[in-house]
Amino acid sequence: MLQQVHLAAQYLAGAGISFIKKRDDDSHINMSWSTNLKELSTWPLSEKGDQLSLSLKSFSLIWSNPEKRIEFPLDGKSHLEIKTWIKGQAKSNINMIYVYHLHYELPYPFPSDDSTFKLESKAELSRFSNLFDLSQSSFTAVLKQQELESELRVWPHHFDLAAYTNPNDSLSIRFGLAVPDKAIDDFYFYVSGYNGDDSVETKDFKSLSLGDWQTEDWKAATLRATGMKEKDATNFLNEAIQAFRI
Repeated sequence: MLQQVHLAAQYLAGAGISFIKKRDDDSHINMSWSTNLKELSTWPLSEKGDQLSLSLKSFSLIWSNPEKRIEFPLDGKSHLEIKTWIKGQAKSNINMIYVYHLHYELPYPFPSDDSTFKLESKAELSRFSNLFDLSQSSFTAVLKQQELESELRVWPHHFDLAAYTNPNDSLSIRFGLAVPDKAIDDFYFYVSGYNGDDSVETKDFKSLSLGDWQTEDWKAATLRATGMKEKDATNFLNEAIQAFRI
């Protein structure tokens, strides 16, 4: 189900590419997470507030603006049908052309026109929503506790909900919720530090109360997210961030 959701989120990235002025850091294609609606949403696509969203409640795409909200269920729909629907909404609502053309790779192939989406598990959608909710509330608390500022956005490339912040002129810190990958075969929280483009070494940091230090190709603190409570997540994040800030 994760692959289905990750691929579905790419339609939102395509909207950012099609309708929003390009930003050098690709932030025009990232997404917000709504804990109330359980939806990923693009930046506003027009002056009147048009947005394209992905609901994890109903596994649907939603075109919305202050005047209306149109839902398009993805279960059983082909890639071609989905693109056609988005193109129609874009034409009628903002008079612009939607183009599904992404400039990065994913861990799996992009869909062909006849590829079909399937709602395989509502329980998995609920699990993903709960993890995004936990992460957003934990990250918001940690930013306040650390007196740092960052937007919380979901990046379509790696599908991580992340914060990017600069405690001082020489140090930047990134932390977030990552999906299972080669590093860890489960959703996990991470914290990494950088001096310019160079990763801060972690091999000499003292052990964490929760989680582990990655010290090889990727220098970061990591903690499996499954089963964690907000207190666990905030304690881990605060301890790892402080290690980089010392």
